[in-house]
Amino acid sequence: MTAEGNRFTYGIPAETQVTIKDIAKHLSKICRFGGATRDFYSVAQHCVIAAQLAAEDDHDAYTQLYILLHDAHEYAIGDIPTPLGNHIDALAGFDLIHEIKADADKMIYDGLGFKPPPDYIKEIVQKYDRIMFATEASQLLWEAKVPAYLEKWMEINEVRARPHRIVPSDCWSAEQAYLTTYIRIVTHLGFHHLAI
Repeated sequence: MTAEGNRFTYGIPAETQVTIKDIAKHLSKICRFGGATRDFYSVAQHCVIAAQLAAEDDHDAYTQLYILLHDAHEYAIGDIPTPLGNHIDALAGFDLIHEIKADADKMIYDGLGFKPPPDYIKEIVQKYDRIMFATEASQLLWEAKVPAYLEKWMEINEVRARPHRIVPSDCWSAEQAYLTTYIRIVTHLGFHHLAI
């Protein structure tokens, strides 16, 4: 059962009702980094800022949409920190977490009326997710300087933290920002019937 009273039945699209309101509400209450941030910082706000950065970099509305929705599966499965996901995959002997996320993503895209993103957009999404990780980690995780391993990670992944100042917002504000960003994008794309 979702926050809006809908059903998300894993693996059974016919029994699942996906709404952007549910996604926004759930993501606004899930903390990034498994709760390790100094202050509560939601997945919803993470997605909104990533979409804003893409807009500032002149990426088209389709790319912004998929960046906004890139963690939508977390409304159904929660935020699984990458080290834990990697450990689960190792125990399972295959990319179990990736498959679960991909299955949820497909149900979400179908439910919202969108096709899954093409590979070139997936690559852009991954780039902005890495940029956000570097930006968030450098501002929200530690009081002191950025640890050497984060500097090394940024070097390996060829990303730098953006100067965008992140001010964590409350759940309601993050939810509203997510919905507003979604409406702006789908309206720009001419999908007025998908606005809410």
